[in-house]
Amino acid sequence: VHGSSPVHVHLTSDMLAHTHARCGASDSEAAIVLLHGFLGDRRDVEPLRQKLGALADCISLDLPGHGDSAWMPTIDAGTSAVDAALATLEALCPPPARLLLVGYSMGGRVALQLAARLPPPRLAGLVILSGSPGLDDGALREARLSRDVALAARLRAMTPPHFDEWLRREWYRAALWGGRLQEHPSFERMLLRRTDGAQPRDRAASLERESVGRQP
Repeated sequence: VHGSSPVHVHLTSDMLAHTHARCGASDSEAAIVLLHGFLGDRRDVEPLRQKLGALADCISLDLPGHGDSAWMPTIDAGTSAVDAALATLEALCPPPARLLLVGYSMGGRVALQLAARLPPPRLAGLVILSGSPGLDDGALREARLSRDVALAARLRAMTPPHFDEWLRREWYRAALWGGRLQEHPSFERMLLRRTDGAQPRDRAASLERESVGRQP
């Protein structure tokens, strides 16, 4: 619990796993929704959720194939993250509650698609961090989907120790991360969050389903 705000952790069969802090704000104020990136889970945004949860209704979700949602039998890893997130938010914050969506990377893409499906009065705002708006060019979409499908096949073949090795030696050494991510003092804690939750095969199903190459 942060401050005086009650925090509820939910693991139910009909919704994505989530943490929900209610601060007693008025119904006219927007609820903040935090959406993590590929390979992550809601623990990645927990420090932010704690800060924001002292000020507003704040929800963090585990998207399909990630975190606790990967272990829920009614939520397949290949389930549409947008569909699952929308159903969860409709249950937690039914209309006319307004939603402020905050997403990183894959979570940013999910937030953009949620925004497109929410009635305008429901959307209070969008904060997108490193999230692609999609690809207009058909050839680029096909190329991206092919790369993601190939990576998904590799992930499905990985044992947990192999997955840990791949994260260290390949994924987090990519130019995307600036080449020095492993020097960060929190790197090992972050890596543990990647390897102690969902299995590589769950991440593979999510990668195929949420590929930028399939993004509307």
